[in-house]
Amino acid sequence: MRGIAILVVAVVLAGCSSIKTYPNTLSKNMHVTTKLDSGSRVTSTEAALDIYRVDASCALKEEGRVDLDDAKTEVGLPTNGRLYLEFIFFNHNYLLRSTSSTSHGLLFTPRPGYSYQAKAQYISGIYDVVVRESSGRILEHVTLNDCKPRI
Repeated sequence: MRGIAILVVAVVLAGCSSIKTYPNTLSKNMHVTTKLDSGSRVTSTEAALDIYRVDASCALKEEGRVDLDDAKTEVGLPTNGRLYLEFIFFNHNYLLRSTSSTSHGLLFTPRPGYSYQAKAQYISGIYDVVVRESSGRILEHVTLNDCKPRI
């Protein structure tokens, strides 16, 4: 019986960490400013950025996750193809022992020689994500459902 309990705990813990850490070794071309609710004694908010490559058929290949702190985070995005960026806001309620999440996805192709400024915030239950290219252009909210296969 004890062996089964250990196996169940191992499976649960393995499921909690299914997203790998993004290596973030490329030249830093995205600057993310994060502002989050400070929370209370029973709640807190965290943010993360999941990065995926998007192939010609619009399938995703996970590159990894960058934890966003309540300040600035520098990220090096590849500029040799389409990406899907997913900004995720996690809300923890310690009293209820629950976690909920809200996400904002963005499908785009980073351009060589450009940098990107992202503002991600979650204040009073409302999230907002704005990504601006160094040219001044604001990137439209394009979801993965809008992806068009390239043949």
